[in-house]
Amino acid sequence: MLQRIVSLGDHKMRLGVFLLLATCSFSCLKLTPKEPERKKPQNIEVNLPQKPSLSSAPVPLKYEDGALTVEGFFKSAQDILKKPKEERKVTVRGTVKAIEKCKEGETPCFTVPHLVLVDNPSRPKNKLIVVSEPPEAILEGHTLNAVETLTGEVAMWSLDGRLIDLRGLLLVMAEPESE
Repeated sequence: MLQRIVSLGDHKMRLGVFLLLATCSFSCLKLTPKEPERKKPQNIEVNLPQKPSLSSAPVPLKYEDGALTVEGFFKSAQDILKKPKEERKVTVRGTVKAIEKCKEGETPCFTVPHLVLVDNPSRPKNKLIVVSEPPEAILEGHTLNAVETLTGEVAMWSLDGRLIDLRGLLLVMAEPESE
């Protein structure tokens, strides 16, 4: 019986063994394509302009009159919040980027009236929220893109607790009306 298997007398058997050997031998060959020859780079001189500065111009923390910038407010807010309540009063100067108020006929109103101050209106990095007590008082006398100087108290939330900024916000108290 072993002689019949080994004899390879059958032409189908010979063809099968031949294909098996051919497949094994081709799989052992490395048939990788040749890499094309790379041309040596020519000595070309490239003249490019200097890298542009993508950083914004530094904003001072305070103006000459002592008013804080918006960035100066945020850098000093945490230190000011550690002081007693009577010593938390600051003056901030910035450009009015937004005036948020209730829409006409919106009842109930879920928007807390407030201003948003920035140092640079074209590239606002930090946005300072300014609220007042009473809330509607902040909306009077302010226009968009106007530079405003406001004095108020550093806080983390509005008096009604509906507007919160853990970095700090400015709470402006309305002047009491004299009788």
